[in-house]
Amino acid sequence: MRKRILKILISIEKIFIGTFCFAYFSDGWWFVAIDDYDLYFSKRFKDLANKWRNGNKIIFVYLKPNEKKLLEFSESKNLVLNLD
Repeated sequence: MRKRILKILISIEKIFIGTFCFAYFSDGWWFVAIDDYDLYFSKRFKDLANKWRNGNKIIFVYLKPNEKKLLEFSESKNLVLNLD
């Protein structure tokens, strides 16, 4: 599932240039977070999110990342980022 999540992150960054996104796993669900409020509520993003979700346990959220939280996810091996 991590590979699928990474593909989603890469797609988001390619389609919506300038958007920072990351994913983390919690309570049996993958959370894909994006940092752009307007994009998160756009019809285009919602349509793509529904396609990407495709029956999987993925929740798309609007979230401004902070260094402390990203470090916490990283240390617990729950963080997925596209570093390319």
